[in-house]
Amino acid sequence: MVLTLLARVVAVPLACGLVAASCSSSDPDGDAGAVTGSSQTVSAATASAPTVSAAATPSTGGTTPAQPPTTTPAGTTPAGTTPAIPVDPPLDAAGAPLPPRSPAELASRLAAVEGALAGDEDPATGTLGQLGHEQQVLYRTLVAHPEWLDAVEATLGPAAASRARQIVAAGSASSSSVGQPLESIPAWTIAAPAPPSELLGYYAEAELTSGVPWSLLAAINLVETRMGRIIGDSSAGAQGPMQFLPSTWEVFGEGGDITDERDAILAAARFLASTGAPADLAGAVRRYNPSDVYVAAVLGYHEVMAAEPWTYRGFWGWQVYVSTVAGLLWLPEGFATSEPLAASDYRP
Repeated sequence: MVLTLLARVVAVPLACGLVAASCSSSDPDGDAGAVTGSSQTVSAATASAPTVSAAATPSTGGTTPAQPPTTTPAGTTPAGTTPAIPVDPPLDAAGAPLPPRSPAELASRLAAVEGALAGDEDPATGTLGQLGHEQQVLYRTLVAHPEWLDAVEATLGPAAASRARQIVAAGSASSSSVGQPLESIPAWTIAAPAPPSELLGYYAEAELTSGVPWSLLAAINLVETRMGRIIGDSSAGAQGPMQFLPSTWEVFGEGGDITDERDAILAAARFLASTGAPADLAGAVRRYNPSDVYVAAVLGYHEVMAAEPWTYRGFWGWQVYVSTVAGLLWLPEGFATSEPLAASDYRP
């Protein structure tokens, strides 16, 4: 395809980010399940930021290298979909898309959403957010109902079916580690992320200077903080959109701001390059967080975006959900609590 591109889950400062000593985290809402584990701590005594030539050859880890993107990805319409179909999903009282009630409904809604996402025109940021949220709910439903997958695939066609299976596998990997629902919502602020084209520019810059695939950096950003929506420290003290421990930031941050999207993305690329990327993406991601489900989820989303860059548009719109004793709660942009909030007291 020639492109112009030049989950207790719930997005949470998950993975404890870059080398958090230990932390309990959750990953976007059932799309990728909760991740609980410890990330290796990197100290200045054991690691240093890599020196990588700007001419380093980008790699997508086993696939044909993709040219670093400079604009929001667009592409030909995925098989089984029609471009630019208006999407008007049923909503709950809080304004979140309702889950589909059958495989047929899911397949129909997914075809419409992904057709709109894959169109050659660049949707407005607000539209991307709505489409991504809808897509997220649909894939979360498939993770919860794997018995629907064959029927959905038969309706979507081979290419879309293969993509759906990859995304479901990434979500299922994380879901397998989900623990007990949370009694309280962490002390988070949920903010609007940087525009998709802006973040894409940072990923591309990082790939050009480090060789780490833009899609891998986007996948980590997605899993860690839902593209920077979650503002809050992990239980181990990891911070910022890529969830660095301050001690690791001292090694790889190069004097930047741990909470700044560009600084954090470039630092993450430096860390990954120092631990084996792009030659060994799995090993580098494991150093980022030594959890099998974390590695599987990150590599799964990376592989989807590397193969079909337009899918970045959808992932950018995925929202923050948290699994609690009061149920699965959507935390929209604008939510903020300075102290843990009892799940039973949450009002959307």
